[in-house]
Amino acid sequence: MIFTAKCGEFKNIQTLIRNYYRMNTMLTKQTILEILDKPGLQAGINDYSYLLNNLYSTNVAEDAHYQDVFRKFYQMRKFYSDEFASGYFQLLEELKADQNNVTFQEIFDRILGIQNTFEMSFSSKMLHMLQPENPIWDSVVTKEHFGLCIPASGHKNRESICVQRYDLYKKRFYEYLHSDEGQMILTLFNQKFPDLEISDAKKIDFVLWQDRSKQTANPPSDCTIPIDNGLINIRVGAVIRKGNQFLMVGNDRQDYLYSVGGRVKFGETAEQAAIREVFEETGTEMEVDHLGFIQENFFYGDTGIKKDKLIYEISYYFYMKVPEDFQPKCESFTDDNSRENLVWVTTDCKQMLYPEFFRTELEDPKPYVIHIVTDERQAGEGKKDHGTV
Repeated sequence: MIFTAKCGEFKNIQTLIRNYYRMNTMLTKQTILEILDKPGLQAGINDYSYLLNNLYSTNVAEDAHYQDVFRKFYQMRKFYSDEFASGYFQLLEELKADQNNVTFQEIFDRILGIQNTFEMSFSSKMLHMLQPENPIWDSVVTKEHFGLCIPASGHKNRESICVQRYDLYKKRFYEYLHSDEGQMILTLFNQKFPDLEISDAKKIDFVLWQDRSKQTANPPSDCTIPIDNGLINIRVGAVIRKGNQFLMVGNDRQDYLYSVGGRVKFGETAEQAAIREVFEETGTEMEVDHLGFIQENFFYGDTGIKKDKLIYEISYYFYMKVPEDFQPKCESFTDDNSRENLVWVTTDCKQMLYPEFFRTELEDPKPYVIHIVTDERQAGEGKKDHGTV
């Protein structure tokens, strides 16, 4: 089987992201109350209160317990080296002495010197700890609710744009805080936690972070089609490589790993879907390099309404152009709200991988499209056709 369809590069990534997401909130009173009743919220508040109340009574550069709570609460875990964490806490300890005069740009520049990466989120988290009235940049919240994202790697003047974008986010955040909806959040939050003394900015942040919804106006549907006692899915996957490693996704519930990616949404191309999914799952905007694989896969669902249903899934796997300073940050969840995590693996990884053919095909990547058919209903490894691009 020969494939001649050529993968054109989707140049205007910023336009795609901005058109896809709009500043959008529309939280109802019922939704806010449900968020405030979530069992994990109180634990988060307890950790946050500990960090805030002990910031000036301990040396955060030396206090291992404080660092552990901070890293857990702010998710400074797998993809941040001990060297980065050490430099980060030393900087936080240093800046405590001049907390009122610290700026986002100063922190952003100093962290850039520690790890040579653009850390919008952790720069804002440090600023917030020193000046709690400043909002925290969370890639999902800023994108979904405020229509903002980090400029793509390689963007001209990227550093200055990051600082400008945080300033714009802060402006939009406070416009929202003073809106009717923002004030409703604060009223309900104060009723739920009347004795909690934290900034209004953090109260809003707790609610929006817990929401992390897909509440875009008239959101397009996933390309999932019910048929008889089964489903047809159209999906994309991303091949993100670093040396001999490639990036996979796991979650709190399942013991296997799967590719970065997800279902195509109605109205977008597979290439656009791949760019969107990579951004949603890693926090980084990337361009497509080329189409690598087309897979037809028959399997049985294992969760929710898909459980035990036969699924026919057509997947397009794209090799991505990976920035040199790529530092993935996973803030996504599965359909059943299990937290996901990103893992660099090699082809000899002991865990089960989906797709399994990554083990063999990524050992020696080919310049042409490979068509693979797998079928749980039949024994054997399936069949494979090669084509040229």
